[in-house]
Amino acid sequence: MKNSILLILIVFIIISCKTQEKIKTSIVNQNDESPFILDYSKEIISGKIFYFIVKNNSDDTLTILSPSVARIEKRENDNWRRVKIIYCPCGANCIAPPKKLNLIKDQSHKYSWNLLESWCGDIQENGMPETIKHSSESGLYRIKIEYNFKNKSDIIIKEFEIK
Repeated sequence: MKNSILLILIVFIIISCKTQEKIKTSIVNQNDESPFILDYSKEIISGKIFYFIVKNNSDDTLTILSPSVARIEKRENDNWRRVKIIYCPCGANCIAPPKKLNLIKDQSHKYSWNLLESWCGDIQENGMPETIKHSSESGLYRIKIEYNFKNKSDIIIKEFEIK
């Protein structure tokens, strides 16, 4: 009887640990002189949403380019590959995303990523393309944010690792 209870307890612990698996991140700030702060969680829990918050910490207006879609890239074979993230559901007619967003002092903008790569596949029998989703694999990633500040364009890059 004790062995059965112990076995059940061990199985329960193993299952619990597997579903709560955490993905650790490390941050490399490649542009410390940017007019904004890019804030995001240092831990990512599988199956959750990963948020990137851009906050204007300057006294001037900051313009974020392509604010609706996060540009996330994965390091593969000494090259950066853009992670496929669809903005609009496959087959839907969506309004084009805004090309820029102005942030005044202390305003924030939030990007989110569900840790999935997604793209549209072949047309199904119902006439709609198939939505293909793939979980992100472990490795080195980065987010790139293009912006204009004081009539100058620049890019800030933050790297993080999914383990």
